[in-house]
Amino acid sequence: GWAGMPLCFLWIVGLTNAFNFMDGIDGIAGAQAIVAGAGWAALGWQSGQAVVAVLGVLVAFASLGFLSHNWPPARVFMGDVGSSFLGYTFAVLPLLQTHLSNTGEPGAIPAMGVLLLWPFVFDTAFTFASRLLKKENVFHAHKTHLYQRLVQAGHSHRSVTLIYAALALVGVALGEVWAPGTAGEAPGGLVAVPFLCLGLWKYVRDEEYEKTSLKPSMKTHFLRYRRLAIVLSQAALLTLTYLLSFVLRLDFSLNEPYRIVFLKTLPVALIIQLGVFAYFRLFRGWWRYVGVSDLLDIVKAAVISAPLIYAGVHLVYGFLWFPRSVFIIDPILTILVIGGTRFAVRMNAEHARRYFAHTATVIVGAGREGDATARELLSNERLNFYPIGFVDDDPTKKGIKIQGIKVLGGTGDLPRIIKENEVAHVLIALPSASGKEIQRIIETCRECKADVKTVPALGDLITNSVSTDQIRNVRVEDLLQRKPVQLDLAKIRAKFQGRAALITGAAGSIGAELARQLAAFNPSKLVLFDRSESDLHEFSLSLAETCPSLHQVPVIGDILDVNRLREVHSVHHPHLVFHAAAYKHVPLLERNCFQAVTNNIFGTYNAALVARQYEVEDFVLISSDKAANPTSVMGVTKRVAELLILGLQQHATRYVSVRFGNVLGSRGSVIPIFERQIAHRTPVTVTDPEAKTCFITASDAVQLVLQAATMADGGEIFILDMGEPVKVLDVARDLIRLSGLEPDRDIPIVFTGLRPGEELAEGLKPEGEGIGPTAHERIKVLAGGEVSFAQVSAWLDELSALVNSKNVHGLVTALKEIVPDYVPSKEILAQAELDRHDKFVTYDRDRAGLTLE
Repeated sequence: GWAGMPLCFLWIVGLTNAFNFMDGIDGIAGAQAIVAGAGWAALGWQSGQAVVAVLGVLVAFASLGFLSHNWPPARVFMGDVGSSFLGYTFAVLPLLQTHLSNTGEPGAIPAMGVLLLWPFVFDTAFTFASRLLKKENVFHAHKTHLYQRLVQAGHSHRSVTLIYAALALVGVALGEVWAPGTAGEAPGGLVAVPFLCLGLWKYVRDEEYEKTSLKPSMKTHFLRYRRLAIVLSQAALLTLTYLLSFVLRLDFSLNEPYRIVFLKTLPVALIIQLGVFAYFRLFRGWWRYVGVSDLLDIVKAAVISAPLIYAGVHLVYGFLWFPRSVFIIDPILTILVIGGTRFAVRMNAEHARRYFAHTATVIVGAGREGDATARELLSNERLNFYPIGFVDDDPTKKGIKIQGIKVLGGTGDLPRIIKENEVAHVLIALPSASGKEIQRIIETCRECKADVKTVPALGDLITNSVSTDQIRNVRVEDLLQRKPVQLDLAKIRAKFQGRAALITGAAGSIGAELARQLAAFNPSKLVLFDRSESDLHEFSLSLAETCPSLHQVPVIGDILDVNRLREVHSVHHPHLVFHAAAYKHVPLLERNCFQAVTNNIFGTYNAALVARQYEVEDFVLISSDKAANPTSVMGVTKRVAELLILGLQQHATRYVSVRFGNVLGSRGSVIPIFERQIAHRTPVTVTDPEAKTCFITASDAVQLVLQAATMADGGEIFILDMGEPVKVLDVARDLIRLSGLEPDRDIPIVFTGLRPGEELAEGLKPEGEGIGPTAHERIKVLAGGEVSFAQVSAWLDELSALVNSKNVHGLVTALKEIVPDYVPSKEILAQAELDRHDKFVTYDRDRAGLTLE
């Protein structure tokens, strides 16, 4: 009838797709077609349907002929067209047999069709379902079918084909046994199919385990059947609680007829309770990590099960001789027994860890970070730390318990706590603590001979940039710690999500960090532009490992190559450009001033002008604190770069600059130099005992750069607040102490004097210029002023001529005219005096006027 039409449609589409879905290994689809065709030939002959028998023979022999005689590009691989045709054929054959037989049981013979193709149907359904549960692409047709997993486990294509052909023959044999008499008996063969399916799945799993390990351990076998073990254990406990509810209600006497009532209603109660437990996912998870949320789920499951059992028992058996108070007693016992069992497992696991760990640990900080740290330490067996107490200076917290661990006192009590409890480790979980506080804790622990480590901030845990098991030694950035950066993540995501970004200098410290953080906001594309091939290759590989879903395009190029910049923009069409490429080593650039001007000024102009030509929406220049009151070639070239992009400002592209100071751990930072000197036990070199600078971590700097980019209207210079400058000498001493050594005793500190272009104290705000607040407390804004494009062009022409003529004196003079605050160093002035082109021009003019008369 009409109802059969959509059913036939779904049947044909489904079986055709099942056959096509399984294509992808040499010969397997053809072998299945030979076996199934032979089966239909036999069934057609036995049932007297010559048409079905002939069609079966034709399909079987045609498939055999294809496997035996085929030519390139087929090469036994059947392809989508061939497999779809076979799937359609095997979908139509049972419909034709049903029509011709006229048995009145239209579902019987299609069931036979499934029986003859059961390896394909099961493998397709199993693969599809497993992908769906894992939230993978269900239509991706490679690598996860059972037969493909057998190939990956080491079987040849031929052997896998033979295995599947043999399994199909079993289906044919079952069809022969059940089908000849009446079509109504045909579905009986399907009873054996689930066992065959389970056997195929188990065989594949055993082959995979055999490949990955010599023999599966007891633990491996337990993990494989863990879910089944949980279900059986819960069924046993639920049976016990159901029995206890009867026994308690009947005063510990379960006589007739109540014993019969219990036995009859037990299956109904178990089926309902196990179904509700499965709905609340109580058969998943590890009991050693059970918490309050799990207990609430158990309460919900028990409370919901009670009325369902009441209704089920009433519908099936009625209430004759059934004690109805059981419906109240049973959920209470279920909560106590099921919940108590799980918490008992957790308590046992924690006490076992405490017994075997022998690593008593104190957590400094009983706030959110301390709570998260304690929870992780208690549950993560890989971390060899067992928390025995908290330390916190908040007097209201003293004596309270968090995660069952007591707050033992304040940081001033650390010596006593460490001694009394034989503490081996002290973990600092204070993300907002100042450097002085951390330094004081370290000194105390060092005197008590306890190891000191720190844990990630809770904000980092939430953003998944680190994990709690990354407990590490205290580093110098912890001692220089500023307030945590607070970001408007929604605004940043709206700015960068789904958009393409170009990063110049992408393999450098800031460029690489920009790429890593931008990846978290799901850009449509990241173009990584750098001229260092090796560094770019290494960074691209590491980024692919940490962000596999990111669409990244590493591009080798130089910002001085205008044609390369145009090519990149025309191909990738970035919406935003972060210009981080620059020369930055101050003393080196004092001796190579022409290269500094060429790269930092001309290169910036190239990148910015090409961005304007291709209508990039935002151009962000990564500037430097040294651009304020510059005393070095590096600083003045960055200041000129800031002025240049102001001259390019127009409505289509927003140009902004972001200034910040020394980045901890970057290639231009003093920290790696100190660490290398300490590692080699050589004297640590400091320029001057009074030298001060501002420090910022690469992560904080980039976070603030991204936030500033969302605030830009165009023409601003954003200045990142990095706190007060710190003495470089203090940083050197801290690094030595963090290495377990003492400054001036184990490692001497040598003062070398300020290098060319360096100054004693570096600041971010030029004198005489106003600085204003923004919506973010850590970001200030400086009005960039107005510079015309004509003025920019005139500056570039003049600087270009001076660079081409190698005129140091003229270059310094021109830079001072462009940036009046520029105070050249003694070293660059000395070079200029040796190269007075202005005097040489006068001498040339005088010589031209000389005559013999």
